[in-house]
Amino acid sequence: MIVALLICGMTLSWPLSAYCANDDVSSQLTMANSAVGEALIAIRRADDAGADASLLLDRLNAANEVLADANQAFRQGDYVNASLLAARCLSLVDGIVNEAESMRSQAENERQDRLLLTASMSCIGVSMLVAFGLFGWRLLRRRYVRHALGMKPEKVTQS
Repeated sequence: MIVALLICGMTLSWPLSAYCANDDVSSQLTMANSAVGEALIAIRRADDAGADASLLLDRLNAANEVLADANQAFRQGDYVNASLLAARCLSLVDGIVNEAESMRSQAENERQDRLLLTASMSCIGVSMLVAFGLFGWRLLRRRYVRHALGMKPEKVTQS
């Protein structure tokens, strides 16, 4: 009698545990999907800032393939494999957001440095152009004045 009750209890509790596992795997897949989305946004921001995020994008593509496999396993009812694949996807995505943000800030700093260098070199170039222009003008003016003073006036004949 006790054995029959245990067997009956196990059979009735099996769908309940499967339902709980289904919820857990579903939440893992949701977390993995949102992590992939956040990583994609972070990579796009880094790319927009001028960073070379191609390696991060390759890692994200690999994680996205694992996530697709996890979703496929979930739809087929293989919750254990789906859970493992979702966890693997999360581990692949882990750190991509931080690396992308780091790359973005580094690219922005490099862009500011280039802008500062360009502005300072432009100021130096304009200053040198003005200085050499004034120096050249003085030389040419002296030469013209000497030449003009050395000329003899011509006599104008009236007709």
